[in-house]
Amino acid sequence: MDNYFRAYEVIESMTIPFTLTIVSIDSKRGRQLMNQQLPLIQNALDEIERNYSPFIANSMVRRFQEGDKSILMTNQEFQSIYLATSAAKYKTKDLFDSYFNGHFDPTGYVKG
Repeated sequence: MDNYFRAYEVIESMTIPFTLTIVSIDSKRGRQLMNQQLPLIQNALDEIERNYSPFIANSMVRRFQEGDKSILMTNQEFQSIYLATSAAKYKTKDLFDSYFNGHFDPTGYVKG
């Protein structure tokens, strides 16, 4: 009865498996969409890791941890993440804190 085509792919990124699913009534089009979207999603996840990993020497997070506060003024995405994590800390009465060992580390927020 179920005439839907389902395509699944798993991307390992930031030590997390991300499962991509496409459901279509046309198997050829469904596979086409998966092949089209997979590299775009992989690139987006790679960019998140490059920018927000505390383990990558030139990431924005690492630079911020090392004292480069200009990122807050020059990068809107970083600014939004900093603001959102600060608000979460306040709203949760410190149950959520983007600081780890005294350093800004929004890993929990960025990874979802």
